[in-house]
Amino acid sequence: MVLGMPDANPMGPGPLRLRGANENNLRGVDLDLPLGLWTAVTGPSGSGKTSLVFDTLIKEGQSRYLGSLSARARHFFGKLSGAEVQSIDGLPAAVAVGEAALAGSSRSTVG
Repeated sequence: MVLGMPDANPMGPGPLRLRGANENNLRGVDLDLPLGLWTAVTGPSGSGKTSLVFDTLIKEGQSRYLGSLSARARHFFGKLSGAEVQSIDGLPAAVAVGEAALAGSSRSTVG
């Protein structure tokens, strides 16, 4: 241990655990994602990538973020419901920046 430095978990933070996601075309999806690492979500069109990331993880993260604000501040955001899931553990509060096609075809997204 270095003096003045907190003990670090050598394995990194625990995983994000998603159980029973049912947003849009997701039906009972269970998923464990490592935290503290870059993770890419890939797959064919219609496989649920956007439903998983934006409609489930970001929606729940934003709901948790709004829950941390005062009632007066939440009033300006309106009502945001959480995602349709059985449980999500290890998910921090989140704010998302929307996806936008900057160049190329309508099917390409710059990450």
